[in-house]
Amino acid sequence: MKGKSDAYKKLLERLGDVDMSSGGNFWKPPEGLSTVRILPPVGKMEYFFLEIGQHYIDNTSYMCTNICSDGADPCPLCEVNELLFRAGQKEMADRYRVSRSFWMNVIVRGEEASGPQKFTPGVTIFRSLASYVTDPDYGHITDPDEGFDVKITRKGVGISTRYETRCARNPNALSDDDDMIEEWLEKSTDIVEFVAGQMLSYEDLAEQTGVDVFLEQGDMSTLEAEADEDEPEDNGDESPSSKIEKRLSRRSGRGDTRRKRSS
Repeated sequence: MKGKSDAYKKLLERLGDVDMSSGGNFWKPPEGLSTVRILPPVGKMEYFFLEIGQHYIDNTSYMCTNICSDGADPCPLCEVNELLFRAGQKEMADRYRVSRSFWMNVIVRGEEASGPQKFTPGVTIFRSLASYVTDPDYGHITDPDEGFDVKITRKGVGISTRYETRCARNPNALSDDDDMIEEWLEKSTDIVEFVAGQMLSYEDLAEQTGVDVFLEQGDMSTLEAEADEDEPEDNGDESPSSKIEKRLSRRSGRGDTRRKRSS
């Protein structure tokens, strides 16, 4: 019992450290009501979720090495985003912004035959989940024996999409079959390992996305000079921003280890 209490205390502390001010969704429940059961952490996962950052460039997804490492490692795309923003190139900076989500394993009620599935909600849904975890009337919502199902209602489409998230009123077991519970936990994805397998090194990420041109000298004046060198002299009134964008477009097409964003 003490072990469970200590783990719950660590979870509450981790939730207190999570910045839930912005983000986006990468897996969307179908329109209407869905019921899921969030599974406890497995493998190297310390919590039931892993905070993920992704940069989407030309319909390609790149893992943010800073967010995915919980701040331990730098990310060249985040650095370039900040560099461009400070230089007043806000439109270009937006190209390198990061989207945040929270990956976890779930059993979708009505789809139990599919086994554990990865659920990647954004900040809106995660904020609701965190409110239940921190509510003493709920607490360990992922407990296989005395946890709670989560009901998610999706309304609208596109930018009008809205989510309502609530926990079931009463606790219940993940399954009445103990062998099934054990099987589901064994088949759950170790999300830490899964994400680590998709991450590039700092150098490879910078090179494959073309942002190494920003980072060689670390300032916009050098970047603009490089862009000027690459363009014909008869470009007339073309702005430095346009030249830089062309330079990046030429450099961002290299490499075959990039991961295409799913449609």
